Amino acid sequence: MKKDAKDILFVRLNPPADVPKDTPNVVLSHIAFKKMRLWTQLGAEIGKVEVSGMGIVFPKFQSLYVSDIFLIKPEKIGAAQVDMDGKSVQELMMEVMTRGPKFKGFKEQLRIYQETGTFTDPDAFVLFADLLDRSNKLRNLRFHWHSHNNFGVGWSGVDNKTATEEFCPDAKWTVSIVTNARGDFLARQDFPKSRGATRHNLPVWLYLGIPSHMSKRYRKDYDDKVGAFMRGPAQQEFLQEVVDNDDDFAETLPEEGIPDAV
Repeated sequence: MKKDAKDILFVRLNPPADVPKDTPNVVLSHIAFKKMRLWTQLGAEIGKVEVSGMGIVFPKFQSLYVSDIFLIKPEKIGAAQVDMDGKSVQELMMEVMTRGPKFKGFKEQLRIYQETGTFTDPDAFVLFADLLDRSNKLRNLRFHWHSHNNFGVGWSGVDNKTATEEFCPDAKWTVSIVTNARGDFLARQDFPKSRGATRHNLPVWLYLGIPSHMSKRYRKDYDDKVGAFMRGPAQQEFLQEVVDNDDDFAETLPEEGIPDAV
């Protein structure tokens, strides 16, 4: 993954695994990460149960970027089980399509339409047509996540069936994560529509984006305080001393980064 250290920062969330070179990375936005951790910990600490939800994922940073996630009301729930409520999933789909001030009040109009077969607000007809055009937003609602309470992370038989057959069965690809209260993450990519092979053990990263205007300020702060000192005569003299007394000084560790994803 190509990254610009001036503006962004990535943090690895799961340990490296022996995976093929073309294995894509999963990158969680800071808000997706915080929400997942909070809901997982609340489920484990208060209810002693698993929790689950969905999210929006699309290609970005040459990876599979999860921009936001949502908690879904359960139909069944327990210490080692959670099933999403179908009605809540439908409500989430509508929420994703009607985000923004343009659709304020539209849900009430939609309820009236479902009961009476018509809208009481003439503008609602225009919004309804626009809604159909915006339905393509749902194609990015193909991220599924759930917690394993205080247990380890892994894919049960039920989890495998959910990922390969039940969750977004017409999607070209989907991404799933299982996590737990301890903060372990396990990710996979499935191809439900084509019944393609599952990609397991995807690297999971946290994206800590720094806006450009803030990045410039922080870089200046670094340069004024650290950079200037490093360029000073005292530090240069110290570095030369180290080089003169350490034959291994020139050896450097391999650069660690996020590998390119396909």
